[in-house]
Amino acid sequence: MNTLNTIKMRTIYIFLLFSICMNTLIKAQHSCSLNMTNIIPSGNQGPDIDPPTLEDPDPVVERSVEGYRMLYWVHGLDGDTGSWQSASASVKNGIVSENFPPRKVYNQLPDYFSFQSSLLNAAVNLELGLEDDLQPNYNRRDGMIIAHSQGGLVSRRLDMYLSNPINANERDFGGIITFNTSHQGAQLLNNKLKFLDFIDALGTEMAAGPVKEIVTGNIGLILANAVFDLEGLATKISEHFVELYGPTLISNSTPKITDDYNVGAAPLEELNTYIPDETFLVPFFTVKDTITTVNDPSFTAIERNSSGNFVEVTTTIPGPVPVPISLATIHYFLTSVNDVLHFKGQDHEHILAARAHLTKLQYQSKVDIYNFAPNSSLSAMRNWYNFLNPLTLSFYALVHNFALGNRDSYQRGVHFLNNFDGMYRTIIGARVLGSSNESDYVCICTYTHNNGVQRIINLSQE
Repeated sequence: MNTLNTIKMRTIYIFLLFSICMNTLIKAQHSCSLNMTNIIPSGNQGPDIDPPTLEDPDPVVERSVEGYRMLYWVHGLDGDTGSWQSASASVKNGIVSENFPPRKVYNQLPDYFSFQSSLLNAAVNLELGLEDDLQPNYNRRDGMIIAHSQGGLVSRRLDMYLSNPINANERDFGGIITFNTSHQGAQLLNNKLKFLDFIDALGTEMAAGPVKEIVTGNIGLILANAVFDLEGLATKISEHFVELYGPTLISNSTPKITDDYNVGAAPLEELNTYIPDETFLVPFFTVKDTITTVNDPSFTAIERNSSGNFVEVTTTIPGPVPVPISLATIHYFLTSVNDVLHFKGQDHEHILAARAHLTKLQYQSKVDIYNFAPNSSLSAMRNWYNFLNPLTLSFYALVHNFALGNRDSYQRGVHFLNNFDGMYRTIIGARVLGSSNESDYVCICTYTHNNGVQRIINLSQE
């Protein structure tokens, strides 16, 4: 498989992956006049947000359970009863680790997928799905809810709902454990429209190099580009795709229930003012480095070989490869929790980052190649014979400008990948948006050579 086809496939792959990422949730350019409308800054975006410092929590009430305990596993946004299937089975069967014996539990996986109009609507229907046919003399307060992401808010809203005397149903749980729940709101939901600019930049910046290279590599396309501006057409297609399908993609990825827990939403504020009776709230969290590294990562993909057949190819990237939190998170979005070995998901979080890193290396190699080509054409142009031959001189001048254009177009992709993680963390609220200067943007300007030939250059600051 040649390098160009590989780059094109990986460009399309990354574009589709990120679109799918948005479906699971939930212009890097500006003109030389520095019109800062509809752009996403890169570079100096301010510091990351540090997690809060917590005081020692109140002591937890300990209960001795001689018999079995009910465990209610509550899924998150767009999850279903299968979301916790592997984890719940491993806890009951004792296959988490050698030092983790089987737990005496009855697992139940309630589902509220069809009731996501609001947190209250989901909570009421979640309560209807909890086990009613319990063993005699079973203390319902021994039951525990284990909830992921949005499921944690739904479970807390159920606890609040049952605290109202009007709702006389006896609660079937005595505690709630949440994982990755946005108790203070998900800033991503407030910024979800900014994903349109992000996806637009993903398409235009990553496609710029391959499109430019294809257009300048064929005489027919060169002539067509002069008349129809094929490169501009490719950009317009990407923008049109985002404008046409972006809002629908966001709408389908963020059902109405998500309006209840964006930052500052009234239902979330009401929930956070509720203090449960006879229940201790014990907050805890872990801190993960925003960028980790993995040595000599490998991954397997299906690619087309030189014979046109699709084969399984394993690629290994030598040396340390950075794994930013953005690509690790997106990898989790793209992977079912039941597709990995029990509690070993972190062992695979580098795969998407390794693919992106390989793409950046390929783009950088193109930048280096086309950075050398202009020097060769300039040497030829300085040759006395070519200097006296206007036709040959024009040819080398054209090659020179094509090489520069290809180099700068691939550099746009390198620049985007270098700033991908910072832009992602800004959108999800994990990074403060700070001030930026001109060098922190990609600027598309027109430069005129002494011989009157114009070309588009990319002035970017890494």
